[in-house]
Amino acid sequence: MVNYNVISTNRPRNRYTNSIKAKPTSTIAKFPLSTKSNKPVLRKLQKPTKSMTKTNRNQNAIMTLAKQVKTLQNQRFGEIQTHTQRENLLSTYNSLPSAGAPVAFMLNSFYDQYIYKGVVTNGFASYTQIAQLTRFQYQSDLNDEYEWNARQNVEAVSPIMYKPVYTRARITFHTSTQGSSIPIKYRVTLFKIKNYLPSNKIQCTLPSSLGAYRNMCISQSDSKRNFFDKKYHTVMYDKWITIDPNNKTASETDTSERTCVISWKYNDVVYKPDMHSASETFWSNTKQEDQMWVLISASEHSEGKLTKVELSKFDVWRDPHGVD
Repeated sequence: MVNYNVISTNRPRNRYTNSIKAKPTSTIAKFPLSTKSNKPVLRKLQKPTKSMTKTNRNQNAIMTLAKQVKTLQNQRFGEIQTHTQRENLLSTYNSLPSAGAPVAFMLNSFYDQYIYKGVVTNGFASYTQIAQLTRFQYQSDLNDEYEWNARQNVEAVSPIMYKPVYTRARITFHTSTQGSSIPIKYRVTLFKIKNYLPSNKIQCTLPSSLGAYRNMCISQSDSKRNFFDKKYHTVMYDKWITIDPNNKTASETDTSERTCVISWKYNDVVYKPDMHSASETFWSNTKQEDQMWVLISASEHSEGKLTKVELSKFDVWRDPHGVD
């Protein structure tokens, strides 16, 4: 007998019975996955096609991350700024270096600075201002929209503080000889003065003692030849330039030019000269051991033969004040 009170379990189910209720749409903005990851670091962590250990991959990733952190740290000092300075030293202004009168300027001063020449008077060494490194200026016969060099050089370094990044200094010697076969030598030296004690009765501070740095480029057999001393000087770059004239007859004239380039990348350093008046300079407001001087010397045979010295200086720096 069939029991009609039993409900059959084989009947078709309602198609909506087991349907999953849809979740409500979220109103929270979701960032793309690419904004949550550091792609440069992840690329370093990926397994390379060439064989490389996991340790090396981790090291590369750490280095990439460190560079990114350094970039963020540098941004607090301001954006990258650049300018170019130049000047020509000529015999008509008595500004050329000689054996007894060297010329000097500061490499790590990014301001419109003076160029100095050494002087010795009655046994006392001193200096004189002979020229000035200045930035490009707008030309009166050309509209300003064509002056990209001048516009770049409108940017001025903050007188309060700045972070130097890079400098490229170019020094070109122009020589003209007639009927002479004696080699002519020039010397370009980048150095610092150490923090020595005044009690040792030695005076070598620049620019006040610039005249005492004479005879740095004359023959070593000369008793007046001068040398740097490790007790007081730290030489960072020293370049000798020799010009051997090709004159074959006494009336023949030979002209030549030689260029010396100093490329310097600064370490993590910030200068704070904090200048507030025209009488203050970078070297007067900076520690002696932080000053980087470029000394230009000439041999005794350069007299009357050195006709011009071209100086140019390209500086890259950061400062947070946005001075224009």
